[in-house]
Amino acid sequence: MAKSVKELPNSGMHLSYEIIFMILVRLPTKSLLKMKRVCSQWRSIISDPRFIKAHLDAVNDERNNHLTRYLHWPPLMRSIGLEDEDQGYEYTFPVTKFSDNAEILGSCNGLILLGDDDRTYYLWNPSTRLLRKFDGPSLFRGEFRNFGFGYDSTTSAYKVVRIVRVTSHKVGLRPPENKKYCYDATSANVYNCKTNRWKKIEDFPYVIFENSQGVVVNGVPHWVMFRDHHGEDDAIDLVIVYFDLAEEKFKEIPNPNWLVHSSSFEFGVLDGRLCFIHQTKRQNEVWVMQEYGQDSWTDISSEVDIDSVCITGWKSGNTVMYSRGPKFFDAVRYVESLVSPHGGSDMIG
Repeated sequence: MAKSVKELPNSGMHLSYEIIFMILVRLPTKSLLKMKRVCSQWRSIISDPRFIKAHLDAVNDERNNHLTRYLHWPPLMRSIGLEDEDQGYEYTFPVTKFSDNAEILGSCNGLILLGDDDRTYYLWNPSTRLLRKFDGPSLFRGEFRNFGFGYDSTTSAYKVVRIVRVTSHKVGLRPPENKKYCYDATSANVYNCKTNRWKKIEDFPYVIFENSQGVVVNGVPHWVMFRDHHGEDDAIDLVIVYFDLAEEKFKEIPNPNWLVHSSSFEFGVLDGRLCFIHQTKRQNEVWVMQEYGQDSWTDISSEVDIDSVCITGWKSGNTVMYSRGPKFFDAVRYVESLVSPHGGSDMIG
């Protein structure tokens, strides 16, 4: 940061650039947007990519839960704070009109991934109201879809992962041998927001069985899927799969030992860690991965009030379809930030 001393307009006070920087970075996003109008110096500081990065690091801190909100849709785009759900407010739509199929597909660093119709997508920062539109490969609403949205720090690029499955038979099982006309096909693609290009991921040895948003931990999206078996192997294994945004490959991490195809569970994030709520006949259990990527699943049920635990994620079971979209794509957790969806030096993570 610059070491020079700057004089505030209409004031006898002299504050260094660094002090002003440290004061402003602690303010909420909406206040900063107003502060940009105070003077050219403050506007310059708040628009600086270093400031945007520092502010994003602050709001992404797990201790700043008051800056984290849930965004709901439909029928209104509504934001709810974690600390006080009664303090919600509605957003004006980022476009003139959405179709009845509009969905909330993901969130990363204050940017919201929206989907509309069969191939139209948006990156939207609801705090700054900046919006970016892009197209994707066409799909049918009857398909099963998994979405993920994250930031690749190695290339400074936000990326969208889209997995689509078309099947004519029972979800999770291979086609019956006695049926002549059966099909089951899955395609996986990644969109690089920096290059504005879609790329097909050739190696996808898994089977998705439900519409879901990727659960983001350690900067990458995670899902629970079936491992794809071939030939006469009838085994059905559930696995935790994540997408390595840098290598653009799907990889696995260890499961809790109870996770089998007949398990009933919720999968999501609790206090920054991957979490399961395991629903058994006797009681619900809360399991977290203590050390990311390690076989460190721990039952913390005795340490928490299970009835009050709320994890960010999706529930297992059959998808319920509504006329305005599937229930798994109507809400997302996000932070308020200054990150731009348009690219350039201020679209940072």
